[in-house]
Amino acid sequence: MLAGVPKNDDQSVVAVFLANQAAVAQRDQLSVNAFELATAQYASAERTAIAFFLYDNGDGQTSGNTHAAFNFLQAFLTGVDYFIPTTPPTSVQLQFNGRSMAVPNLRSETDGVIVAVFD
Repeated sequence: MLAGVPKNDDQSVVAVFLANQAAVAQRDQLSVNAFELATAQYASAERTAIAFFLYDNGDGQTSGNTHAAFNFLQAFLTGVDYFIPTTPPTSVQLQFNGRSMAVPNLRSETDGVIVAVFD
């Protein structure tokens, strides 16, 4: 599953982990750069999503579709087609239930996966 995560210096790969609770649609707010992740598509109550893997499917655009590699998992992990370019250097804004975090848009091949943890 994680072998499919791209290693590409044109994009960042961000893994958002929720250490103490799952994100649930209509209960929680979770977003990346104002793109909402706590929706029925990504965070249904049945899914109990605690980790979100955000990366592009290769077309340089955000579709919001789920990544097929994560579709067989009906719980815990969600992959979303969300493009985060690495130029210009900037911060990726994460929000979870009123808390904020900013992470740099690092290159996924050179710098690796960005792991953000809300505890």
